[in-house]
Amino acid sequence: MYSNKLILTIRKNIRSDSGAISLEFALLIGPFLLLMFLFLEICRVIFISAALDLAVAESGREASFDSSSSVNYHTSFIHSLERNSQLWPWLGSSDAITIGDVLYCRTVDELVANSCQASTAASGAKLAVYSIKYQYNPVLTQLFFLSSFKDSLLSRKVVYVQHYELA
Repeated sequence: MYSNKLILTIRKNIRSDSGAISLEFALLIGPFLLLMFLFLEICRVIFISAALDLAVAESGREASFDSSSSVNYHTSFIHSLERNSQLWPWLGSSDAITIGDVLYCRTVDELVANSCQASTAASGAKLAVYSIKYQYNPVLTQLFFLSSFKDSLLSRKVVYVQHYELA
């Protein structure tokens, strides 16, 4: 007898709340999906940033250890970057990558004063600054036509000692 009353009470409550679940779903699915897309966008930014760090560090290291007699560190950096960039089709557009000039510094004081020059010959320059820039276009700005985040720039620089230029 008690179980029949319980079943009738449950049926009555279910019938009186008809449409509440549909309404809750309709109101919460939009913010939930937006939050999920935002999370995926943040993961993408972190992954691209880490890939840029790895690419510039590895390519700069390979270029700085190049022992060719007539080495062009900028060309060596570009070739090494091309070899190390196998994942770029998965990350984004490879057209958005800009490789900066290699800046040569003879002393640490020049590096601190930001007076390193790209036109200086590599011979005798103990330090080299390798840089790369990536024009990042977030996916969410394309979906929602937001222009404030449209052209974000991620840039990385690394300083290496040119081992074969030490005299």
